[in-house]
Amino acid sequence: MLTLGLTDGATFIPFAFSLLSSHRKENQLCPMDASVDGRSKRAHLRKESQEKTPEVFFNLLDGALKHCPLVSTILFDSWFSFPALIRKCALRGLSVVCMLKNTPKIYYSFGGKVLSLSSLFTRIQKRPHGNIIGSGVVNLNLTGKPLLARIVFVRSEKQKSQWLALLSTDLSLSEDEIVTLYGKRWDIEVFFKMVKSVLKLTREFQVRSYDALVSHTSIVFIRYIMLAVIARRNTDPRTFGELFYACYDEIQDITLMEALTLLLELLKTTIKQILVLSEEKVKELLIYFVNSLPAWLREKVLLLNCES
Repeated sequence: MLTLGLTDGATFIPFAFSLLSSHRKENQLCPMDASVDGRSKRAHLRKESQEKTPEVFFNLLDGALKHCPLVSTILFDSWFSFPALIRKCALRGLSVVCMLKNTPKIYYSFGGKVLSLSSLFTRIQKRPHGNIIGSGVVNLNLTGKPLLARIVFVRSEKQKSQWLALLSTDLSLSEDEIVTLYGKRWDIEVFFKMVKSVLKLTREFQVRSYDALVSHTSIVFIRYIMLAVIARRNTDPRTFGELFYACYDEIQDITLMEALTLLLELLKTTIKQILVLSEEKVKELLIYFVNSLPAWLREKVLLLNCES
């Protein structure tokens, strides 16, 4: 089940899917029934199921771009992370963030040399600490117009001695942003777990009709979409009409130094009004107050006094 979903970072919605068989005749259990009208949707789906997976991938992607032109980034795992496929995504105006396969059959141009992923790892500058080991900018197109991408090497959580590689064709993203953005792809794994375990995608019916399989999968996806919409409306504060944006506009961000200035001015005014002290006594109290603060905060307050 090849599935394409849409997400804004908070809610995942399954957009399209295709139940694949095989493009090899010897691996197909049953051929397509000759009585099926070749112009019908039934025939189209059956033909699509016998195409190669990358071809179906772009069929689903082009359908999404047709109805959702604001899509700007596509995330996928290492199954699709071939330079040729990434280049085709870039031609559609999409930036790609994906995990890479550590295989000697795929090469990248780095520093004027053509290297495998493992060879590239040995040449980048390493970081001694942190989960991000390092990164490098490579060229994915070895023959034609260059297509630059950043490859980020991350320590594996399971085995600290091992590493994983993430790729982004958007060079404006930092290493941390690439890791965070790829983490959004986990939403589709949660979706798979939900539809299989809770919505009974694989256990509710036992059928041998391809049409019935497609229909049942569509119904399960619609159930999930309804639950996702309900969860969005009930738990996400961004759905409270204009209230969220009204509050956001009212609360302006201020720096720590500005906040300290306001607090000190308020403290000085309060002391003068309630205790009715002279200016010298007020300064003594403020000095005592500042000296009682933690060292890191006291330094900022002294710096603030110097600037003012």
